[in-house]
Amino acid sequence: MTLACTVYRCAKQEDLYLYLREGLDPKTLPEPLLQRAGRLTEVMKLQLSPQRKLARVDVGKVMERL
Repeated sequence: MTLACTVYRCAKQEDLYLYLREGLDPKTLPEPLLQRAGRLTEVMKLQLSPQRKLARVDVGKVMERL
């Protein structure tokens, strides 16, 4: 199983990244989350799978929560 997502860097907090399912517009996120994150900058698009390694987070948890 694979899952396409887009990764955004959050301006308000260093080293905070937001993973969104492919096709999900960040503008549709809850306002409190957008305020906490600040300006979002697209960093990359990824194809997640259980075999893929991510540097700072567990790929299984990311896939489960997306």
